[in-house]
Amino acid sequence: MTTSNQPNLATGAEAGTVAGTALPIRSLWLEQQLEEAVALFESRALLLRTSSHRLTELRSLDERLDAHLDSLRIGGAQLWPALLQALNEPTPALVCLATILATEARDTT
Repeated sequence: MTTSNQPNLATGAEAGTVAGTALPIRSLWLEQQLEEAVALFESRALLLRTSSHRLTELRSLDERLDAHLDSLRIGGAQLWPALLQALNEPTPALVCLATILATEARDTT
């Protein structure tokens, strides 16, 4: 019997999948990044509607939102299935983020 101090992360049917699903870990990570970007966008919109918003708070939200957008940009072609799935139930924030990402990718489809 050999033991290792390293955790066994490959618990799915093959390495790189989540146990019990056929979803690659990267797809789940992209979905999480998308959900967090949408939440930040909605928080930003709410902050703008209040009369007491501060530029430092807006800048902080914008920086966090941009970081999540960077993560989504890295996803490349793997992003689009997750994004299209999310757009089955569109929200203004999700549509805006999808538009930003499609425009940046020069995707006209």
